[in-house]
Amino acid sequence: PQSTSKAQRGALGASERHGPYDTRAAAVAKAKELRDCEAAFDGWALRFYGDKPPPYASTDGSAGDGRNVVIRIRGPGKRAAHAMREAERLATGLAQVSSPLAPQLSPPATPVTLGFIGHDQSAVAVVDPGVFVRFRAPAVLGGRPSAPTDFPPTYPYCAQRLSDMCHAVAAYAAEPSRGARYALQVVQHVMTIVWVPPAGCARGGPLAPAPDSIVDCMTTDLIDPSNGESLLCARNLLRASTPQTTVFFCNTFSDHEALARAIDACGALMTVCLIECALSPAVLVALAAKGKSLRALHLHACSFAGGHGGAAEAVEWAELLRAATSLVWFYAGWMGCAPVGAAALDALPPSLHALGYDVLRMSPPADHFCALDAAQRRLPNLRWLMVQPEEGQSSMALAR
Repeated sequence: PQSTSKAQRGALGASERHGPYDTRAAAVAKAKELRDCEAAFDGWALRFYGDKPPPYASTDGSAGDGRNVVIRIRGPGKRAAHAMREAERLATGLAQVSSPLAPQLSPPATPVTLGFIGHDQSAVAVVDPGVFVRFRAPAVLGGRPSAPTDFPPTYPYCAQRLSDMCHAVAAYAAEPSRGARYALQVVQHVMTIVWVPPAGCARGGPLAPAPDSIVDCMTTDLIDPSNGESLLCARNLLRASTPQTTVFFCNTFSDHEALARAIDACGALMTVCLIECALSPAVLVALAAKGKSLRALHLHACSFAGGHGGAAEAVEWAELLRAATSLVWFYAGWMGCAPVGAAALDALPPSLHALGYDVLRMSPPADHFCALDAAQRRLPNLRWLMVQPEEGQSSMALAR
């Protein structure tokens, strides 16, 4: 089944796809489930459609909230045609990549197998806040041990979800064949994306980054349970960041100058995940210096020091994205600002597989949507795109 809104198609020309399914009955059941979870069908759809199969259109009975949501089933013939078009598109992309006009983008000698990215109905989000008790923060980061029961009931699982998100990104950056999957889970009455790391890749797992290669600040040991404030200090972050560091997770850190110095002190960074951190031009410059090795940059609810950023920051963002010639994952999640800038989005590298854009408490400017629309058309290897506007609006997603 496909779930598409008019606003989504207008902004990005994209839809959300589910399946494939072995039987038509399974596809119809999923379509009904999607319909029942969509606010535009609340209060009337079950009575109106009864047991009828798709298509379902919100215009059949909604109160007219400005959205047009359509849920339909794509048959096997259309799926085959779509798969053929995608194969032709990818072949064209590879031909362009290997063109003499762009020798610096020539494909690797050994083909890379790419795993699935996106919502996986079979993915199971495991609730395990005790992971931070079993795998404590290293002493160099400071902090203090705490038990899940020391925190408000919902916080330990929130911290675990963020940790799983970071490790899922790092696992994909290290080996794209692993894929990157998330489950949909109702958390405190809100449907939430919960990233599920591949087996063995979560915190403390046998396939997680080696302890001497990672700075992992996404742990409850670095949060004061009495007030929720961060226990991470600049001195300890700098001590933990060494030339051996290739994976960098930082949580709730507002000292952007120290953050830039810590990134600069790391080695050939492959994955950087910043959660509720303050960024600055100096941070962007430090990240750009790691561009040759950088494969994943994931920003979650971050802010920009001094406000929303301006023209100078847009230039530095563009320089960072141009420097990251091997970047396969870029997720820009902001709290109340959109500092990346449409012009900087034009610099997204053709190596990109996954692109996310999430601005909490505001809608991205219209030119950002145009830039994202252009990006999905321009980037030959893009396989997953998600844009999440302000709270309460529908997500726009593309899965290839």
